Amino acid sequence: MQHKINIEKYRKMKFISQNQLAKKIGISQSYLSAIERGLKSPTLRMLYRIAEELNICPRLLICSETNCNECKYNTDINL
Repeated sequence: MQHKINIEKYRKMKFISQNQLAKKIGISQSYLSAIERGLKSPTLRMLYRIAEELNICPRLLICSETNCNECKYNTDINL
């Protein structure tokens, strides 16, 4: 069973396009789109790179909870 990754949610909260994020992490926009739709699975390394670019805890990308107390990264939305 494949779990939905929360990339799109946090990417949109930061006003970052798929294309912008894909370029920053070194993948194609179509591959990022497939990950967001649950058609492809990102590697653990890729999840960490995405989280770093979004300035969030990597755990937020896979948790269904909105509160991630164990995270060391800033999870506030910086506008």
